[in-house]
Amino acid sequence: MRIPPGVTEGRQIRVPGHGETGHDGAPAGDLYLRVRHVAHPDFTTRESDLFRELNIAPWEAVLGLILIILPGLFLLGKI
Repeated sequence: MRIPPGVTEGRQIRVPGHGETGHDGAPAGDLYLRVRHVAHPDFTTRESDLFRELNIAPWEAVLGLILIILPGLFLLGKI
């Protein structure tokens, strides 16, 4: 099951045909899932933004001398 990107806490996701079987041979109903976010040890969220705090030297930030690889995400970022 794929959770759509940007899904928010408490949202319901409908999975058609994966619920309880119907009565007297009727097809299965729909399954409804409620999304709950679990705290991550490295990342926090504010609204739809993802944050991670890093300690870098001021000259690294000014000169862009650091390449940050974020584990668990499929992206690379350069400051």
